[in-house]
Amino acid sequence: LMMKGFREALDELIKEKVLVIQDNFLKINEEYIKKFRRKRIFIINVLESLRKRIIRYILAVFPRIIRPLIMEKELYMKLTEGGNITSLLKTKSLIFWDKSIMASPLSLSSADDAMIEEYLKRSISEAPIDQLEDSEKYIYVETPLGPVAFSERITIDDFLKRIIPPGEPHAVLIRKIGGVLNTVYMIDVKRKDREEIYVVKIFKDWYGLKWFPLALWSFGTRGFSVLGRSRLEREFAVNRYLKSKGINVPRILYVSPKECMIFEEFVEGQNLTEIIRNLIISKGLAPSLQEIIRKVGAEIARIHSLGVSLGDCKPENILVCKDSRICFLDLEQASKGGDKAWDLAEFLYYSGHYVPPFMADVMKSIAREFCEGYLKEGGEPLNLKKARSLRYVKVFSFFTPPNIVFAVREACREILNTHITN
Repeated sequence: LMMKGFREALDELIKEKVLVIQDNFLKINEEYIKKFRRKRIFIINVLESLRKRIIRYILAVFPRIIRPLIMEKELYMKLTEGGNITSLLKTKSLIFWDKSIMASPLSLSSADDAMIEEYLKRSISEAPIDQLEDSEKYIYVETPLGPVAFSERITIDDFLKRIIPPGEPHAVLIRKIGGVLNTVYMIDVKRKDREEIYVVKIFKDWYGLKWFPLALWSFGTRGFSVLGRSRLEREFAVNRYLKSKGINVPRILYVSPKECMIFEEFVEGQNLTEIIRNLIISKGLAPSLQEIIRKVGAEIARIHSLGVSLGDCKPENILVCKDSRICFLDLEQASKGGDKAWDLAEFLYYSGHYVPPFMADVMKSIAREFCEGYLKEGGEPLNLKKARSLRYVKVFSFFTPPNIVFAVREACREILNTHITN
């Protein structure tokens, strides 16, 4: 009866074009998703969702709490009436509570206690709500290595079994490559004819002392996604979306939602922090390095034009690949919409903390190249204007010298004035 209701509901959703059938899977229609996103979601919807979650939780937990109490009450009452323990455990009839029972104390042997315990365990395990399957077994996400259920747990060994055929000789080297707020490993697989390198990110929840400095640092300006699973979902969703639009991001191969793990191809390239340091050494006079900074600004403008903000746009999270393409890493704070001015402010002011205080002119040159690339590619001038505001300056003034901050703001102002004039 329950399955019949589910099927009828699914048929109705397919007719309404909410769901579509694709490769024997039910998939949410992309047009429906776009339509849904355009709707305004009021606070009442959030409260309604919260109310439903609380009720669902109570319905799941309450039977587990109340059923043992009912069983204990039944046994106690029967025993006080002189019933035989073995026969009592074979019946499941319930009787009403009588306060007069409290007048006569009850003592049970250890054998009776053991039998009661077994009876309670059996009764609890027979509760219908405990027999329901995990619904996440039937919700899948697509990956290059096949669909993955939300309930699936996978280890690094499981991943290796999926990419290496059984019996093929190979050698594996696993090493930790950093990550304060996340755990990141590099997997180096040497096979008979080639070498493959992968990256595994494990998204941990941010609690306590790890989270507090971030919250304090950006208080009043920027909020961060804290839970490991929500950050994994952001990374997975935004990565796939940007990849489909031609933005260079690491290719995700597999994901384990339950373990909060993502498996990606390793991207080889030069970190942008090295480019900035080389620019400082050259006193801002290296045209090829200036061109790279301009290209980074242009790529961020492309991402913003897709309605995406990166959320964590430090130079450390940007690579320059061998083919000169710009690659963006660590998209766990990225989102549709979001604060695009934060991306610009973080890149510019964070870059400034690499620059010595006596080289403000070099930082001004770097900021000019970045801003020109951003605006030339169609970036919104308003985002650049906001990035100059004190709202963002105060966040980065803790570790970027005041004269460097001033140089960045001046470069942004000059570029904006030039853009308005043209």
